[in-house]
Amino acid sequence: MKKILAAALAVTLTFGSSAAVFAEPAASPDLIDAYESLLSDSADDSSLADDTADTDDSADSAEDTSSETEENSAADTKSADESAADVNTADSTAEASVPKGLKYKADNDGNITITGFKSKAKSLTIPAEIDGKPVTAIGEAAFQENTTLEKIVIPEGVESIGDMAFYACENLSDITIPSTVQDFGMLAFLESAWLNNKVAENQYVVVNDVLVSANYVVGTAKVPDGVKRIGSGAFAGALVFSVKIPDSVTQIDEGAFMLCMALYRITIPASVESIGDAAFSMCLSLESVDIKPGVKTIGEAAFAATSLKTVKIPESVESVGNSAFSLCDSLKTVIISKSVKTIGTEAFADSPVKNIWYTGSADEWNAIEGDFRKDIKSAKMHCNKPESLRLISEARIKLSSSKYVYDGKTKTPEVRAYLGGKKLTLNKDFTVSYSNNKNIGMATVTVKGCGEYSGSFSKTFKISTAKQKITKIKAAKGGFTAKWEKQSMADGYQLKYANNSDFENGKSKYVKTNSTTSLSVSKLRSGKTCFVKVRSYTTVGGKKIYGDWSDVKAITTK
Repeated sequence: MKKILAAALAVTLTFGSSAAVFAEPAASPDLIDAYESLLSDSADDSSLADDTADTDDSADSAEDTSSETEENSAADTKSADESAADVNTADSTAEASVPKGLKYKADNDGNITITGFKSKAKSLTIPAEIDGKPVTAIGEAAFQENTTLEKIVIPEGVESIGDMAFYACENLSDITIPSTVQDFGMLAFLESAWLNNKVAENQYVVVNDVLVSANYVVGTAKVPDGVKRIGSGAFAGALVFSVKIPDSVTQIDEGAFMLCMALYRITIPASVESIGDAAFSMCLSLESVDIKPGVKTIGEAAFAATSLKTVKIPESVESVGNSAFSLCDSLKTVIISKSVKTIGTEAFADSPVKNIWYTGSADEWNAIEGDFRKDIKSAKMHCNKPESLRLISEARIKLSSSKYVYDGKTKTPEVRAYLGGKKLTLNKDFTVSYSNNKNIGMATVTVKGCGEYSGSFSKTFKISTAKQKITKIKAAKGGFTAKWEKQSMADGYQLKYANNSDFENGKSKYVKTNSTTSLSVSKLRSGKTCFVKVRSYTTVGGKKIYGDWSDVKAITTK
């Protein structure tokens, strides 16, 4: 998992400034720190970096994520000049010479991995064989930050390209990739001239039926038909809200959707057989995932640090990896099919699971392998869940309105529920009840299943003061004075001003009494145009409930 965290830092540095906009609503202050700690504790096969990036504007030093320089060993690694005596002979049958500066390593099976290239050459053709052994892989970070290369030819027979292999190769615009390559590492081409050119042609970069990059797609994404794999980090950091995956896809690789901060729902079709490690990790807005029967494995931390409320692990899944659904702050209900044989350590750690529904017997539940039960010991267990029984928490719930203006009357927004493409019927499939739905504050509607549906689900809506109205704004020397309508139910007001209509880097001033309906701002530059807006607030339970902002007014100081 170490490489995933390193890749996460690269994604944050590349896409972080825009992605942070979407991270704010769902992220808790310590979420990323906890995520890193959890992965460090649960990873059995690799150690994690001690320092990794947070999702805010601060970042650890680049030293923490720089690729380790692979040292040549006399036993199994040679540079081109060291091996020249072996491959360059006068015999007409001798192999072609190995390009100077090319570094490589042979494994125990006699396959060659390219590990580096120390040369100022602008063009490189990698030989298909070295020392009579086939070249089968481009290693991790092998050409990372090479600013000299402009063209490289990868020979037939190479099967994989490692993580960040061509990362930040800013002048490398021409890469020949043979049909034999099927494995593309995490962010293998990020910030390379080759990828930039490909993206300019099509935001979905597909090589050998593998979606290599869709990192620059915005909004609703649609994976092209015919794609068989969504590659490692393919959507990492992309500002997508939803993604349509075609039935041609059979595999979602590690970190494929990592750090997609705006992604709020995803359907994984029945054609997909495996979901890779950290595939959807740190998708902080992800509330809904529909995993169709067909998936057999769910990788480590696959959905860690998301906003999932309900998870259904379908019939077909056999294993769930370590930390797969950890740090999901909203996860209350988990449905597990009896096909599951193993569940990894801390699969639900730091997720407030209240109910677990299992389709098998108690004995079958107890036979599931894995040290995961300690994290769900407070959850209520329901065994022998009938396949026909549906949980209302699986439904998509919509309210006719999520915001009301206080008028002393109770508010009862209409509730609509949808599940499996079907609109559910009130009082047949579900009932509703309301609480705290009269006074200013956050009201709750509780949806409870009935008939063929069981369980319950809650949503909140806001009751606040009316939209504020600025009645007068007057320029002053180095400042201005704003006046607004009084709100009878308000406890105070917030005035915000800035030198731009987007209120970027704006400043706020607060009036902490209901009766004061004007405010003067001073110490501004003369001739400065300010944009001003006002809203009221009411304090409920120690928390401010804000009304809507007024229309924006512009004023130029004297």
